Amino acid sequence: MLSAMTYIPLIGAVIIAILPSRNPNAYRWIALLTTGINFALSLYTTLTFVRGQAGYQFEEKARWIDSIGAGYHMGVDGVSVLMVQLNGLLFLIAILVSWYPIQKRVREYYVAILLLNVGLVGVFCALDFFLFYIFWELVLIPMAILIGVWGGANRVYAAYKFFIYTLVGSLLMLVAIIALYFQAQPLVGRFTLDIVEITNATANRPLDYTFQILAFLAFGSAFAIKVPLWPFHTWLPDAHTEAPTAGSVILAGTMLKMGCYGFIRFNLPLFPDASKDLAPLMIGLAIIAIIYGAMVALVQPDMKKLVAYSSVSHMGFVILGLFTFAYGLGGQSGRTTDRLLLANTQAFEGAVFVMFAHGLLTGGLFLGVGVVYERLHTRDIKTIQNTTRVASRMPVYSTVFMIFAMGSLGLPGISGFVGEFLVMQGAFRVNGWLAFATSFVIIFAAIYLLWMYQRVFFGKVGDYDPAVALSHGAGHHDESHGTLAADNAATNQSGPAAGADNTFHGEHGKHPTPDSEKFGGGGAAGIDTNRVGTDSLPEKGSTHAVPAKGHDTGHGKHHPDPDVLANGAKFPDLNLPEGLALIPLAILSILVGIFPAWVLDFLTTSGSQLTITMVEHSNTLAEIARTVGK
Repeated sequence: MLSAMTYIPLIGAVIIAILPSRNPNAYRWIALLTTGINFALSLYTTLTFVRGQAGYQFEEKARWIDSIGAGYHMGVDGVSVLMVQLNGLLFLIAILVSWYPIQKRVREYYVAILLLNVGLVGVFCALDFFLFYIFWELVLIPMAILIGVWGGANRVYAAYKFFIYTLVGSLLMLVAIIALYFQAQPLVGRFTLDIVEITNATANRPLDYTFQILAFLAFGSAFAIKVPLWPFHTWLPDAHTEAPTAGSVILAGTMLKMGCYGFIRFNLPLFPDASKDLAPLMIGLAIIAIIYGAMVALVQPDMKKLVAYSSVSHMGFVILGLFTFAYGLGGQSGRTTDRLLLANTQAFEGAVFVMFAHGLLTGGLFLGVGVVYERLHTRDIKTIQNTTRVASRMPVYSTVFMIFAMGSLGLPGISGFVGEFLVMQGAFRVNGWLAFATSFVIIFAAIYLLWMYQRVFFGKVGDYDPAVALSHGAGHHDESHGTLAADNAATNQSGPAAGADNTFHGEHGKHPTPDSEKFGGGGAAGIDTNRVGTDSLPEKGSTHAVPAKGHDTGHGKHHPDPDVLANGAKFPDLNLPEGLALIPLAILSILVGIFPAWVLDFLTTSGSQLTITMVEHSNTLAEIARTVGK
């Protein structure tokens, strides 16, 4: 089952690569069929997974490279099966949302995205260090290609930055794996790279404390870069901003979870004493990431960068949950541990829940940004605000985007609330001030998400004054222009009224963004933004054309983005692929928020097993556990 999920995308990629047909739709349908089969297999794996059973399930073992102790070993536990399910869903969605936007090098695009699918499934299923590292590195190459070939104006810079950051972390992890290979040999009784065997051996006889610290830092560096945790986060906004929409969805939805998964699978069980004693450092970095990401998101002018920095903040909650869990179990430093801290599994469960919910919600937000970008060719919040009211043109899309925004800011009833609540509950058990500090971030999230939503979807306040819109049409246009303005005002479909606060109009043309340069927007070669003479977007089927160069309309307000003006009629609501991607994702986000047991039931056994592993590494805490049990 697990091998099928891993290699079916590889088969699809090979078929697309060698297919003699040059019809792009053939590539699209093969990729859709491949990811559809994978999603069905991941759903079957999730539904048949026995919750509450300790250890790994669906295990597959085969001899591989006996000379170094590397074997082919795959399996999933409660954490990894959730990640595999999330991965299957998001890749299917990624293929759907690429249907129309990707028109160049279509064959190569789908080969890259299917190879990325191979690597991600392998990372979450591999139970051998050698196999795990191969899949970990495989993920790096296709994502860098997706950013560098199909990304935005600064795509090459973003791709190089992503590649270098990730490669440095991977090399540190490789050194740590080799060192662990030799350190574990006396404990296991032979040289092996099997993750399960090494984990079980170190649970009975802990590794040297100094080695634990060094190995924790080496593994942790690779995982912190992937999360990304402050101060290793700087590659993420560039990668997200320049990546194509599907790339951003996969990057936020599953790739960032690789780092968190690594902490759960390796750092906590293999280096428990180091995890306990370095927990304050990790908690401090998590708090900085949570607050820093939220505050920087407040001032972002680009929708995609705003969502990217919100990811830095939300992933900080995952690290906070994992290491308040570890801190609660004490360590060799002799800290006292009470029963409340010893049972702090809420923090662990909340961290994994945040991972799952973040994949749904932030993936949905990036999808939503991609939808509006395809229509306006800009992600600049002020430009969109000064151009049109998206909510009046795209009511279904606006409703779905609102669900994702509300879930991301932690509204009860949507999946984002449950995980953050559990993490803050776990943090409060360690120190009330930790929960107090992170609670303010929910307010910041409400500010930056709702402020973005208000500006992008509802435009300017003056746009809703019919008298202003009508006077604008009567005073500054000829008879036909006035009629159009009146009609638009009546149907709530116009661009910004001239009488509104339009002080920003024209600025986009003076200071072009990379997007406007690429797609012929304000400031692009051959377009004089100061000669665009209307504030109203032409409706679908309208003969109201863009004024010719040199045409004097008789008023001083200028449209900020001529490309938007020329294509304003191309403003349909969600098309079929977009609807199939966004609407089910929004419904699932609500259902998981209402029925959190769907996710939490997978995590109870994993949290308990980690607790046993970490507690038994301290004689003092083992005695406390026995006393509490009596």
